[in-house]
Amino acid sequence: KLAIKILSLLLVAALSFFFAAVWVSDTGFVQDSLESVEKSNQTVMAFSAATLSASLAITALPDDFATPLADSLADMNVYFVAILVVTVAVLGAGMYFLRGGGDTVTVTVDGALYGTYPLAVDTVVEIATDGGYNRLVVQDGVAYMDTADCPDGICAAHRPISRMGESIVCLPHKVVVTVVTADSGDAPDIVV
Repeated sequence: KLAIKILSLLLVAALSFFFAAVWVSDTGFVQDSLESVEKSNQTVMAFSAATLSASLAITALPDDFATPLADSLADMNVYFVAILVVTVAVLGAGMYFLRGGGDTVTVTVDGALYGTYPLAVDTVVEIATDGGYNRLVVQDGVAYMDTADCPDGICAAHRPISRMGESIVCLPHKVVVTVVTADSGDAPDIVV
């Protein structure tokens, strides 16, 4: 019986990986999924609180009349939390691994668009700001910050980016490099 459950879960996982990837890579679907997970999270937390409260109230009854009932309610609480953890883990992993690759990087400086560069074309972008200097390299389908004269150098140490929504941020120079798809208008609405 347990083997059938495990095989069913593996089958669902394989079908999700191979066939649902098309829908999951759509940013609208991802946003809808995140909203659904948030609603589910609130529902599961409400059920958990209700079962815990009921369990505590039942244990206040005299004798051992309610102990088995309280124990079963406490077990339900564990199941609710386990379902929540598994759901969030599966959706999070799916969104991370099935996220599509972008084809363009946008560079903003202090919230203003500095430039848009295709990942397919190797180029070096010199970014001179009032705060300092950064050099962005687009090469072999990835983008990375090669040089930066900011005090911390975190942006230059960041790994190369190529997937939709990934960013490199240089806070001292107010430079943000984000991977987008050129035809989807996925550039950030606001840069903080």
